[in-house]
Amino acid sequence: MIEEKSGKAVVENQPVLQPTPENRWGVWVTGWGDFVSVGDDNFAKGYDFTTGGVTLGIDYRLTDHLAIGLFGSYTHTWTDLQPGSIDVNTGRGGSLRYLLRSRLLPQRGGVRRIQQL
Repeated sequence: MIEEKSGKAVVENQPVLQPTPENRWGVWVTGWGDFVSVGDDNFAKGYDFTTGGVTLGIDYRLTDHLAIGLFGSYTHTWTDLQPGSIDVNTGRGGSLRYLLRSRLLPQRGGVRRIQQL
């Protein structure tokens, strides 16, 4: 709380979620999907397919400019060939490392900003 010259107390609004410089772990997830329908014509039968998947990972920042991590993904595709069908399951995983081209800097009030290098 800060007291103004008028004698009134003023409460500073702080963001609910503040980044902490000690936390070097990051977790991320993304999903996707495609829905496709190709109609019949005079020369070929049409088909439909639907694909959906998810990728997730975790990383650890070794320095302000270098991070390493692991990721995994899963995809499923359903295909209707009219007649016939195909189902495909795909999974993959791996490790990653990347060089960060910016860094987080402390700023007044605990808020951090990004400095481009």
